Amino acid sequence: MTADNHYCYPLTILDDSSRYSIKIACFPNTKNVVINAFKQAFYEFGMPLSVLSDNGPQFAGFKHGFTMFEKFLMNNDILPVHCRIKHPQTHGKIERFHGTMKRELLNHNLFKNLDYADKALQEWRTKYNCLRPHEALGNKCPADIYTHSERIFADKVEPFEYESGFKVIKVNSWGYVRFQNFQLYISETFIGDYVQFRPNPNNDSFLVCYRNFVIAEYDALSGERIHRKISRL
Repeated sequence: MTADNHYCYPLTILDDSSRYSIKIACFPNTKNVVINAFKQAFYEFGMPLSVLSDNGPQFAGFKHGFTMFEKFLMNNDILPVHCRIKHPQTHGKIERFHGTMKRELLNHNLFKNLDYADKALQEWRTKYNCLRPHEALGNKCPADIYTHSERIFADKVEPFEYESGFKVIKVNSWGYVRFQNFQLYISETFIGDYVQFRPNPNNDSFLVCYRNFVIAEYDALSGERIHRKISRL
């Protein structure tokens, strides 16, 4: 909380390999801010192959469905990955980053307002990236070893053609599709989009695919969902 009795919500993005702080974006709330923040990061630093996040409602699926953030990543050929619930060691690097940020900055300051908090966080980010050595990096700074991604972000969803030979169905206005004898809930996030159904060669089940990602698996006999987990085809 800032001195004017408002909250500052920092969104932090960290490079997994170098621990380079890609972005600290400050917001007065958490509503509809994540995608634009990641767009700005992708414009500046390029796109990664995957993004690991926690299971907050801004990132992970709701109503057993999917978020717009997950769809945004898949539209740009980026794999969304989420840590195990109540298992923070899955994303230990960002947890350590937050701990360092609290110890070195947040625990010792009461910021006047959001603008002052943002200014202080950006100054600390520069120090963290360029001046502060890390033992895990051989006492180098993250900026010394970070490399820019060569995957350019164009903020344009390219058309996608599914492989022939498998059923492609449009998601209806309630987030459902009818496949064989089953009425299957996919997600309101994909309303109006097309998904493809593929048999699972290793099981009596079928896979639901969005673009080049598997997003769910269903039992072929009962129609019950086995899992809602995103992976690359």
